[in-house]
Amino acid sequence: MNLFSKYILEFHPDITNIDSDVIFRNAMLKTIRLVPNHIFDACDPLGVQLLTRLRVGLSHLGEHKFRHGFNDAINPICACNREIESVFHFYLGCPNNINEHFNLMNELSNLDPTLVYLDSNSLTSILLYGNKSFTDDINSKIITFKYKFYQRI
Repeated sequence: MNLFSKYILEFHPDITNIDSDVIFRNAMLKTIRLVPNHIFDACDPLGVQLLTRLRVGLSHLGEHKFRHGFNDAINPICACNREIESVFHFYLGCPNNINEHFNLMNELSNLDPTLVYLDSNSLTSILLYGNKSFTDDINSKIITFKYKFYQRI
């Protein structure tokens, strides 16, 4: 028995008793499909495309290009030569983006002053995926603020 079969038997034993092929297939798809990440009604197709690339690790950031073996990525270090060009570094740590960083932090603090005090991992996660405790309107604004950054990628 393979790992997937063990998973189904352990966590979804009711699926194994379904007689209809169509119902069984739909039930299986519900268990294995990922829940899509929300874009909170963002209307900029290019911004949504670039956000998706950042989320899945396929952007033009040095870390992503190096990980996937792009010919022009001899190392993952940012052009500022301070550290790896990760999503966090791009949004919040790179001195080359200091003006955009300052503007982003001002916009975020206007939405919710506690955002500027979050640790780097939590803030980066909110910038990429939003936060379930925020309204869709606030999450949409957070995503929209980042479009200025996207044009630099």
